Amino acid sequence: MHIHKINPNLQEHQNFLAQNRKDPITGDSISEGDEVVFCASCKSVFLIDTWEYLGRQHCKQKKTLIELPLSKELCLSTEEDILFFAYLSNGKGSSIPNLPSEWNTVERKLSKFHNLFNGMHIYFISYLFFMGGVAITVINHNPILFIIGVAFAFITLFIPNWHNTKYGKKLNTIHKNFKNEVFFFSKKSIGFSRSYGIKEYTLNADYIESLEFNFSTSSNSCIINYKDGYRTKFYLSNLLKKYSKEFLEAVEKFNSLFSISIHLKIGENSHYQSAIDFVSSTESNITVTAK
Repeated sequence: MHIHKINPNLQEHQNFLAQNRKDPITGDSISEGDEVVFCASCKSVFLIDTWEYLGRQHCKQKKTLIELPLSKELCLSTEEDILFFAYLSNGKGSSIPNLPSEWNTVERKLSKFHNLFNGMHIYFISYLFFMGGVAITVINHNPILFIIGVAFAFITLFIPNWHNTKYGKKLNTIHKNFKNEVFFFSKKSIGFSRSYGIKEYTLNADYIESLEFNFSTSSNSCIINYKDGYRTKFYLSNLLKKYSKEFLEAVEKFNSLFSISIHLKIGENSHYQSAIDFVSSTESNITVTAK
């Protein structure tokens, strides 16, 4: 077992600390002075106590890395990394669901105005403009002031979207194509991205037990089943109707890379038959049933 004590005076350790890595089991941030090990298979980092808790093994093996791995770049820098992405649907609650500690998070500060334009206070300012226009109109009986107040309210609400679009497109990554929140398959993991990659969440395939996709005329959803028994559910746009072939090819590729069980439940006959035909022509462990 190769144990590394994080020393901020060493360049490679400085590079590692800059990645803001976390123990995938406890969720604790790795900091200077911590003793850690790296799984030789997936390159995940574990605090020494966590490694002992896991029985000194991960990914069904016990080997650890002699040296710190090269910088683990979690952002997706080329289009070739992406197998498929689909926009999220609001469904029930937030588009991107609450995620357990196994997920890695990258947050990008697009400009010094980012926090100003993306907090709840922007809605409060817009509300003040609107109510100010109403109040002044009532007092002075001048509808022009009301119109001005409403105009300022709409401008205030427009600023965050304008800001994200302008600065998001400057990101030198695939995220510049993600105009809204998306779910994606990559050659490394699955993940979620907020608009233009302002915030990205990725999950190593080693944590996934299976994926379940449910398609119907009313809604489309996915359930991620983790190896520890936890489940995450989220809603997707109607990707099977718009991107049937691309989606199925991406699922098959992802399955071939990681051998993760994937099940499709389909409520529309035409798409059900095309999915059956596609899966039958592959050697994957993808299953399809009528919903």
